[in-house]
Amino acid sequence: MFGTQKWYNTLQFTAMMIFALAIPLDWKSGQVSLWAAVWLAVCSGVKLFAERRTGWRNLRPAARWGLALMVAYWLFHVAYAPFSSDRSEAWSLVWLKASWIIVPLCLLLTDCSYLTRRHLRGVLWALVAGVLLRVGWMSGRAVVRLCSGESPAQVANVQFDLRHHAYAALYATAAIAVIYSELFTHARQWPAWRKACCAVAIALLMFYIFLVNSRAGNLVIYAVGLVAVCHLAFAMRRWWQALVLGVVLVAFTLGAPQVIPGHSDRLAWTLSQLASGNDSDARIAISRSATAVSLQSPLTGQGTGDYRASLVDDYKARGNHHSQRENHNAHNQYLETFMALGLLGLLPFLAMLVLPLCASLRQRRQFLIGMLIFTVIFNLLFESMLERQMGLQFISLIYGTMLLIINLEQNKFCQSEKH
Repeated sequence: MFGTQKWYNTLQFTAMMIFALAIPLDWKSGQVSLWAAVWLAVCSGVKLFAERRTGWRNLRPAARWGLALMVAYWLFHVAYAPFSSDRSEAWSLVWLKASWIIVPLCLLLTDCSYLTRRHLRGVLWALVAGVLLRVGWMSGRAVVRLCSGESPAQVANVQFDLRHHAYAALYATAAIAVIYSELFTHARQWPAWRKACCAVAIALLMFYIFLVNSRAGNLVIYAVGLVAVCHLAFAMRRWWQALVLGVVLVAFTLGAPQVIPGHSDRLAWTLSQLASGNDSDARIAISRSATAVSLQSPLTGQGTGDYRASLVDDYKARGNHHSQRENHNAHNQYLETFMALGLLGLLPFLAMLVLPLCASLRQRRQFLIGMLIFTVIFNLLFESMLERQMGLQFISLIYGTMLLIINLEQNKFCQSEKH
């Protein structure tokens, strides 16, 4: 009635590529990528209705558990909503987080056995392409402003103002993880020009994170870079490569601030305040308030609709009037989940993140999965990414793609065992 099975597969895969491109190109509200997610859901629904079969039977235990834990995280919020003192706030958060499960359900419950590793790598490269397009567009506008006579520091502080880039720096960290892991995996097969292009892309993305002046982005880069250095040195025994990568990270840390004198360094300021024990930095004060609110009800949490009011009250009690006025979240997804759901919700959430990491360690070829899950873990440590549409859709795409790759590799392993 609707066409051949190949047409359904093409329709769904095209929707996946559009969604991956839309996430980094969606500038502020996340509405464009939300509509892309809805389109993916529609295409998957058409495929499911036409083929009249799901892909649940094709899923291996790791993928099933990952999907179940994602749904469980959302259902915890649903369960808390009716008992909230502010039900409108609670249900708005529930509906906001509904997009968290759209993509994994679409990808894992329809029959995606047609997807090969090349298809899934293509989805991740579409995400990288979207990030690079955004960086290229903003860099082009910066060059125009420089040519008009503005100083480099003024252009950097205005054109790359963090308020206009939201989670773009964190998207860039995932793009760097994808490029590096692909370069590491295919270094012997790729020609020199392709490896050079990857190196240039990584350098541009790292400099972009510096220009955006994202503390979270810089911390994620350093953390994931340290993981990569340890992997090269201790797992692969490639000491010289580990040394070179470490030197590159140190050179970037010391050299990038010298390129644009006058460009403010928010990360250095935060670290200096943390070392001195001073609460004048907003992030430090927010973290201490979030920790205090979490410990008020550590087992069950404050509830989906109530924890934010408790956090604002703590801001007021500590004299943090700026965060009180702006209604800041915890800027840490683990603390955010601990405040809302307590240990009952935090433990499944942590299990959901550990599962792909364990699968990547069991399947030693899954270096890509390891780099991506470490990037996600560190992103969630420095930002409450599941409290906004842009972060929800980004993490859900990354996590759903990782589960599909893990499932694909486990299917190959089981088939090889049979033969």
